[in-house]
Amino acid sequence: ALAGEGDPVGRIVFSTPVIEEADGFRFYQLLYTEAFGRLGYDFELHSHPVKRSMASANQGVTDGDTGRIEKLITSGEYPNLLLVPVVIGQADVAIFTRDGTETFTSWDDLDKFRGTDVVIAHTRGFVAVELELHKHVDASNIFITSKGVQDCMMLAAGRIDYFIEPKAVIEQFIQEGLCDGDGVKLAGIVETVLVYPVLNKKHADLAPK
Repeated sequence: ALAGEGDPVGRIVFSTPVIEEADGFRFYQLLYTEAFGRLGYDFELHSHPVKRSMASANQGVTDGDTGRIEKLITSGEYPNLLLVPVVIGQADVAIFTRDGTETFTSWDDLDKFRGTDVVIAHTRGFVAVELELHKHVDASNIFITSKGVQDCMMLAAGRIDYFIEPKAVIEQFIQEGLCDGDGVKLAGIVETVLVYPVLNKKHADLAPK
């Protein structure tokens, strides 16, 4: 939150769903420390679960969130948040299988799973998936996990058939040994989404700067 009115330097606090150990956390920390530093503010970054991160920003507990897709902000679920119209990155929404023999290039490629017993997992709060997946498969085809590492473990163990997550996140898990690269293979990108900073509306004056 901002410092007192007579204080010459304020403090901006953002939340992020990215875990502190990830490269993405360090990227956001450097990016926003520099950006808000130029405006005269100190910057703090706190890691929270996906839904809590957005709720904290929406309720004004934090001042914003590091990066979200436009569809989430325009959905009406978070009325106190505004999207800063500056693209800070993009995320490849990827589908993974055990053997990598199939190729997917769009959400429409998943339509074939309607009426089957195929199970596709994704983490709770991954909005790019939640907004699209149910349009293409049945509810019985969807399994929701609490974290991406759980997707990896379930796929490698044969408990699910596919999972959909940000490509960069799973690649990071594999690199760090948190995900079995032999049992988790990229099968394609179904969507690439642009990511924008998000501010609580009480700081709307900062958005254009």
